[in-house]
Amino acid sequence: FHEVNAKLRERIQSTVAPQKKASLRNIYSVRQWLSDLRNTTALPAETIKQNIQTGYQKLSGVALLDWLSAGGPINWLAKWEKLINQATRYDEPFRSWLRDVCLVWKRVSDLAVFFSNVKDRMEENDTARYTPALISSKIQYYWELKKQGSALRVTNKPKATRSAFTAEKVTLNGEEVDAPTTPEGADSEAPKKKRGKRQSDEPRSSSTGKRQKRNSNPSSESQLPSCLGDLGQA
Repeated sequence: FHEVNAKLRERIQSTVAPQKKASLRNIYSVRQWLSDLRNTTALPAETIKQNIQTGYQKLSGVALLDWLSAGGPINWLAKWEKLINQATRYDEPFRSWLRDVCLVWKRVSDLAVFFSNVKDRMEENDTARYTPALISSKIQYYWELKKQGSALRVTNKPKATRSAFTAEKVTLNGEEVDAPTTPEGADSEAPKKKRGKRQSDEPRSSSTGKRQKRNSNPSSESQLPSCLGDLGQA
């Protein structure tokens, strides 16, 4: 115990300002030292109250248009709840806190309906159900819904993958090769042009070719005189 007590005294004396060391007499306990330091270094109550009011006015004096203006509600709510609790501790509660929080968040589209209902309750003087903790939880609840909706839109976004492409066999210069085609529903104009070009390379039969083929074989008309000649000789 004495060893720990000595280390605490040494630690305190090494961290306080020189003008404060005069009040740290060895006849006092460590507990008394800490109490005296707290009383002599704490800000006056009026100064603390003024700082709370200034911080609250700055935080609630800007109406937000969307979530991103506040970087999400978490940081804003942490500062807001701290100021609310400090004001209550010093018996200076913010009488208009519910109206103020409505002015800040009511223009955010995801919260418009909720704070519209709150405003209606205020006009009817039916606000007993609302507390800072409830308002904070509601804002966080709608923020989570917002994030989940954004995540679903990103997850369901269609993606083109390699598995969406197929290949077909085509003959090019006498060899069979794989020709990639576009996915279903995509523009397949380029492959059509290639197939049209390949078809043009294949031999085609024309009416002129058919006539030449027929003329290359002896027809019945050209053989008729020969047959008649043979019959005459017989």
